Amino acid sequence: MLAKRLLWCLVVVGVFFVFQNVHAAVPPLGYEIVSQSIAEYTSSGSRHTIRSNPISTAVGPYYRISLSPAGTVTSPAYSLYGFDADTVQCSFELRNIGNIADSIAVDYTLLPASTIGVSSVVFYHDANGNSSFDPGEEDRSFLNLEPGDSTDLGTMYVLTEGQGGGESYVDIAATAGDDTLQHSESSVVHILTQAVSLQPIHLGPLDNARALPRGEGSPDDVTRRNAGVSTRTIVF
Repeated sequence: MLAKRLLWCLVVVGVFFVFQNVHAAVPPLGYEIVSQSIAEYTSSGSRHTIRSNPISTAVGPYYRISLSPAGTVTSPAYSLYGFDADTVQCSFELRNIGNIADSIAVDYTLLPASTIGVSSVVFYHDANGNSSFDPGEEDRSFLNLEPGDSTDLGTMYVLTEGQGGGESYVDIAATAGDDTLQHSESSVVHILTQAVSLQPIHLGPLDNARALPRGEGSPDDVTRRNAGVSTRTIVF
């Protein structure tokens, strides 16, 4: 009976140790783990040792990702500032910390604490390292990561136009694409949008006096547009 109690204690301790350290180091896929318990006890003045039968198992696929820096509504990963119709950007590190290749999915959600929305969010990989989005960098093939690999995840936020100022709390989520359990990590970005008053711009021939605000039909007529601080292309 004493031997059985000692053996049971060793097994329980072993299981607890494995679960406590599962995130510290993930064995590679297919790695064989062999376990055998040993119990020592004294009976009638003699010391005895009992060994269990060895048990082996192979490590299965383990999908797990990390997204940093982490952020919440009360402590955002980034606090960005821009005028309406502007674009603001920030970057995360996305890492595959599992033991199998994965195609990671990314998405965003506007959280209830927001008082204004965003027009859209573009996910991209800063291939040329200029800390800005360039056409073609939104190709999501960069989200296919081998075990241990990481990539930068650029996020560009297109702020709303004509809706005034407000605050946006955007939850950026990354989800293991091939995992049936759909493990995901998320981080919150805070954006403060400021409304700007539009200023009239009058364009006409060089050194020519400005015509009436809406033009009077002459060859040197002036075209008028309103523009804020955002970058815009105006065709006359």
